[in-house]
Amino acid sequence: MAVRTGVLLLVASGLIGCQVNRGSGGDGTGTLAVRVAVEMPPAGEPISIGGYAHFVSVGDVVEERIPVDEVLRLDLPAGRHEVTIVTRPQSDTVTIVDGVEQLEVYDISATCEGAVDVPAGGEVRLTYRAIGGNACEVVLDDA
Repeated sequence: MAVRTGVLLLVASGLIGCQVNRGSGGDGTGTLAVRVAVEMPPAGEPISIGGYAHFVSVGDVVEERIPVDEVLRLDLPAGRHEVTIVTRPQSDTVTIVDGVEQLEVYDISATCEGAVDVPAGGEVRLTYRAIGGNACEVVLDDA
């Protein structure tokens, strides 16, 4: 399976930088808010019958799963952060362990990465457009 990668849009990075300049000079913390928008792949591309899971990591921090239909909010020190968001196909088999549903996820099938500036006391909102399991794009949402 071919892996397609994307990068955070350069325009988005510029806009985020403008928000930081309005802050308090980089002191304090801010929030990175990430949501997933799932889109059908182009005709003829394979899809996972078990669906997909989406994960975000910031810098060297362990990746966290982004819940579908919810926003994942991460409190971070103000400043520039490297962000990686990935799609992984998941198994169509559900296992229950101690009453909790467990889904197996596999190797990365799509990756988008880049840098964002998190403003002190503010929030940066990103939408991760998961296009099937093989392509992605990250879009800066309006504040």
